[in-house]
Amino acid sequence: MDPTPVSDTETVVRAESGDLDRLVTQLERHGTRSAEMRFGLLLLRNGVNKCPYELFYSGQSADILVILVTRPMADFRVVSVAAPDSPSTPSRLARILRHPDLRSAIWGGRFRADCWPESLLDTVKDAASEMGFRFDFISDQTSFARPEGLAEVQTISRQGVSIRPLLPDHVDTVMRYWPYTAEVEYAPKMIGEGLAAGLSAGAFITEPVEPPKDGGNDDQEPLPADGLACWALVNHDGCLGHLHTLTGHRKRGLAAAVMTELTRLCEAAGYPAAFHTNHPAVRRIAEDLQYEKLFTVFWAILSPPSELPNKEK
Repeated sequence: MDPTPVSDTETVVRAESGDLDRLVTQLERHGTRSAEMRFGLLLLRNGVNKCPYELFYSGQSADILVILVTRPMADFRVVSVAAPDSPSTPSRLARILRHPDLRSAIWGGRFRADCWPESLLDTVKDAASEMGFRFDFISDQTSFARPEGLAEVQTISRQGVSIRPLLPDHVDTVMRYWPYTAEVEYAPKMIGEGLAAGLSAGAFITEPVEPPKDGGNDDQEPLPADGLACWALVNHDGCLGHLHTLTGHRKRGLAAAVMTELTRLCEAAGYPAAFHTNHPAVRRIAEDLQYEKLFTVFWAILSPPSELPNKEK
């Protein structure tokens, strides 16, 4: 863990597995802003995310900046960042991204900039241009996290519905309805690891229900034999996601019940609950659960000139 100078005022340290708890503690100084990175580091520490990884940091405590590089596939990287809300952060990151160690870890091939604060968009684009990489913007969403110290959320009961974790057999169901499955080659791994760890919640219909009153059922998706109508689970990179409700079972509060239970499960296991969305109904669920609205985040694929872009999320 010898520090390597980046400039006269910046130092980068390559962290080891034994540093995870200390970094999580230091990132707590950032509050909810660092929740998703802390979530991701804890999933690595606990073996929920089984991907090989490299971890770098600069600074200490209040000004610590952390870059996590995971490898879900041998030829693809996922790069996440947690940084202080400071005017100096873009210039610090610009220097760090050009450090020799990170040139190999990050710029050695195609990678996804995963859930980066929008304030760092130009910094990454400039670095990509300098490295000769193509930058392909995927999307942006608003990030949410639940502050620490709130009262424990309580499971929501729904008549005729059982709220319980998914089973490994449900990976295919989740993949079928996730809109990015075709673009993410390692989707079964990303979905399956969080599910296998018990970090999932599903709404299973146990009694017949009336059809929706706002129209016909021509587009109603068939209910599986086990009655699974709505679900959400933890992405092994560190957030709640993959929320989906079958068409004929919407507007019954199932998504709220599922997100409430998944939030409860995460916090009971010691994980900071965090997710991102632009969906108005999900934003209302976040407000009801006292999630804090943070900032806009973005995803992008960065590819060497020799590789065609493959948009993943």
